[in-house]
Amino acid sequence: MSYRRRLVALSAGAVLCALPLTSCGDYDPPPRAGSGGSGQTSTGMLTPAGQTAPGGAAGSAAPTGMGGSGAGTLVVAPVEAACTAVEPCGGQVVGNWVVAGSCLPVSGMANMSGFGLGCTQAPITGALQVTGTWAANADGTFTDGTTTKGDSKLELPASCLTVSGTTTTCDRLGGALQALGYAEVTCTDAASGGGCSCAASVDQTGGLAIVSFGAAAKGTYTTADNMLTTAAGSSNAYAYCVSGNQLVMTPQVTGTTGALTGTIVLVKP
Repeated sequence: MSYRRRLVALSAGAVLCALPLTSCGDYDPPPRAGSGGSGQTSTGMLTPAGQTAPGGAAGSAAPTGMGGSGAGTLVVAPVEAACTAVEPCGGQVVGNWVVAGSCLPVSGMANMSGFGLGCTQAPITGALQVTGTWAANADGTFTDGTTTKGDSKLELPASCLTVSGTTTTCDRLGGALQALGYAEVTCTDAASGGGCSCAASVDQTGGLAIVSFGAAAKGTYTTADNMLTTAAGSSNAYAYCVSGNQLVMTPQVTGTTGALTGTIVLVKP
């Protein structure tokens, strides 16, 4: 008699397809919460156009003017972002910001502990790029019109293929791992070691560079000790420094989808 085992994903309490003894079928992740994205318009927001993200450094160009018709076009020159962490200095973040550049290498270990696998972590490498807009309001709320894209590679050890004493196959892991916040994950047999090599792509609106299931486009924020912390169901933290019309941020994340270093550069046109 065949039966299914079910895994419970960490994110959003979603129930994922188990890695079954026989066949699992396809896993279709539920839609993400938060519908914000680049190109949103609202009073006081900027809408970027023609943004590019070549080689890990993203630049913005020619966002439209602020709210309303006839406001004209404001041009934002691309900025080469540092691929190392910002030296935090704090500062006033209230205002409408446009991403002018980003460089965000991914490294470290991804957290596998919520999937019922025989492993708890796996090495990860990759890079992310951010484009779009981000607004910090004087009342402590924010609007996130950013888009985060990129690719990561996870190298799962052979122990990840063991589920409650039963061995599964690499091609059955991809759908479940999407619950980490990835747009798509494809896993194949590793060249050596008996594990899996998984290619994960990111295409996320909201969340300002931090890959997660259900990234939000709105929420609240606080600043203290040169750190900016956003809250929208979950909390994300960024070391930051404001200098003139430029805001530089480094996400403070080391866990679920690896560690992020580098910076996001935002400017006020």
